[in-house]
Amino acid sequence: MSRPITYQPPSLDVIEHFAHAVCSELGGDDAQPEIERGLASFTKIIARILADDLNRQQSEFDNRIE
Repeated sequence: MSRPITYQPPSLDVIEHFAHAVCSELGGDDAQPEIERGLASFTKIIARILADDLNRQQSEFDNRIE
């Protein structure tokens, strides 16, 4: 029997790098440190919610099979 997949959000370093890259690409007022931190915080929350939801959906699916 295969082991269930456990979804994890990206690490904080990956999220911060992503936020920096996005803000740098946008430039102008969006390339400010507080904008980067805000985007990183928002992305971290969304990633955690999505990982939790995927894990929950998988659990519900597995329970129906048994």
